[in-house]
Amino acid sequence: MKYQKMYNFFKQKTNTKRLFTASLLVTSGFFAQSIFTDTPPQKTVYAWGYGNFGQLGLANENNQYSPQEVEKLSDRNIIKVKANKSVSMALSQDGKVYTWGKNKGGILGHYDITSFNMIQPELVEKLENIQIKQISCGPFHMAAISQDGELYTWGNKDHGKLGHEIQQKSNKVEIKRGNQNYDYAEGSMLPTKVQSLNGIKCKQVSCGGQFTVVLTENGEVYSFGNSMKGQLGYQSEETGNFQPKKIPDLQNIINIDCGQQFSAAVSSSGKVYTWGNNDHGQLGNNQSIYQARPNQVTGFGGNKIINISCGDNFIAALSNEGKLFTWGYGNDGQLGHSNRNDLYAPKQIEFKEKIIKVDCGGTHTAFLTQNNQLYLFGRGNEGQLGIGENIESEAAIRTTPKIVEFFKKMKVVDVTCGGEYTLAITE
Repeated sequence: MKYQKMYNFFKQKTNTKRLFTASLLVTSGFFAQSIFTDTPPQKTVYAWGYGNFGQLGLANENNQYSPQEVEKLSDRNIIKVKANKSVSMALSQDGKVYTWGKNKGGILGHYDITSFNMIQPELVEKLENIQIKQISCGPFHMAAISQDGELYTWGNKDHGKLGHEIQQKSNKVEIKRGNQNYDYAEGSMLPTKVQSLNGIKCKQVSCGGQFTVVLTENGEVYSFGNSMKGQLGYQSEETGNFQPKKIPDLQNIINIDCGQQFSAAVSSSGKVYTWGNNDHGQLGNNQSIYQARPNQVTGFGGNKIINISCGDNFIAALSNEGKLFTWGYGNDGQLGHSNRNDLYAPKQIEFKEKIIKVDCGGTHTAFLTQNNQLYLFGRGNEGQLGIGENIESEAAIRTTPKIVEFFKKMKVVDVTCGGEYTLAITE
């Protein structure tokens, strides 16, 4: 009864749904009891690995060999992080987008184009009044989807990968740094809506090396940008395709992702389709010739695939039972099969626990288990595996999954792999 009265007192004095705690000291039991509202747990972002362009967001350009908190995001309640090469993105609970890292050409979407490297996360102001639900970044451009299903892109416009009309011209700004002049704004520096997709509700976007793939709410897939290796999923004689075009061979798709020059998709029935560059067997069809049209990948032993992630030149596919399959480029151990060989067809990783999420980077892979523990494998020379020490030798490469000890007593809820670094969220 006494505790109930105290609870009612705090409840009456609190007019918001923000987290509050009433600590009730019970002297006979020596414990404190906390009362919470329905506010979700506060989340923390960590970064580690190669930091030469500020992509770790730690206010410096140093490598980090163990996870470090990104303090600039400590009160932003970040729910999603994305990384690619040397650029990073974060999405907050309230739909705000933050970017940082290498800012060549104004790729990060900020009004400040004079900074080559942004060493801390900064709010993308152009999207501040738009509720964003999904984000993606490639090495040269970025994209975001609003709650209304509208697609925004920005960054380098080469090959039409932003999906804006070819007539659209950006203001060019010449900036002098030292003895060199740099021509910025070769594209849309600020987030710009893809007008040609008006009336089409977008669900997911993935940025490849020089192209973009978009999944709609009705399970259709559109692509635009460079088609040199067939990565757009249809035959095209143009090296640059500015107009988003539907890939005719794909229906009922639930998940997409892009590598440097190839793409992958998962259907509602659990089938996997790949297309594009295939020089390391990343299409999973036991060949090494690129394909310009989606082809089904077999070899999953009857497992239903629900999610897929593409690294630079390799793929990881996750089944509904938590089994993980990998294939493609394996020279850095990123396939997780105790060797450094390429694989031209899917092979299941030997791992006993159920896996719930996977993400592939340039040459390393991360996954989360059902108890929210983080495992990493692949190249670790720059610290991206979170080993906790500077290793400049073959010992830095791990060919099988290994838990990140730093997070053993934490709950990791999201992870993303950049070119040579890693970001994670805990709660």
